[in-house]
Amino acid sequence: MKVAFLVTQMVLGIVIPLTLQMLDRERMTDEERSWTWNRATWGSALYNFGPLSLVAWGYVTRSPRYGKGLAIGVGMAALALAVQGFVSEMIARAAGLSEPKIVEARNEILVAIAASALLGVVTFVGRAIYEAIRGERHPRRPRLRA
Repeated sequence: MKVAFLVTQMVLGIVIPLTLQMLDRERMTDEERSWTWNRATWGSALYNFGPLSLVAWGYVTRSPRYGKGLAIGVGMAALALAVQGFVSEMIARAAGLSEPKIVEARNEILVAIAASALLGVVTFVGRAIYEAIRGERHPRRPRLRA
């Protein structure tokens, strides 16, 4: 039963984010769509990071509006994880898993939601630092004298 539950989690962790990304892709502008990943990168991100790949999806596809993209990505990741948690819990209850195991799985989903938010914040701060450094390397703008 543990193996079946694990496989279910893995499948949901790929199918739910893929569905959200495909729906998101349909409503993107041509400019945003030009920033999407190729199929190999897309598959790799989904396989390796599951719902957390949605944070990067938002960041990359909304370039150069990174803040907006991160907010979209974190929101999509939270939605995907909440759906995954709900479906997993229903399956676990139907399969007769013990209450402590169900609570443990629920807690893992909550930690993953917090991790997606933290990933968004760290990416936003990292991007801000990058922009600040990159700005210093370019010719300086004339400063106003007091």
